[in-house]
Amino acid sequence: MLILRDHYKNYFRPIIKNLHVANIREKQISHKIPWGYAFYDILDQPENINKNIDILIELIGNGINTIKDGKVLSLKKNQKRKLKPIFEGSYEV
Repeated sequence: MLILRDHYKNYFRPIIKNLHVANIREKQISHKIPWGYAFYDILDQPENINKNIDILIELIGNGINTIKDGKVLSLKKNQKRKLKPIFEGSYEV
């Protein structure tokens, strides 16, 4: 499940107990700026996703608000280095 990064959380990915949350294509070689950098991925078993459904709904809502606020993470070719602190950063939910 892909979820848009929240600009209020500095575009960091959340740490959710019992769920694997990953950056998308962090080290992709084929593009100068990796595809999907504006999202993070929830990778887990359906039962773990269902246990955290309220948190996930809130995170999806935060992504929608990021779109409404016009703050979707966007980089130009020469700004790839800005991804490092985003990919390294996280916050607990």
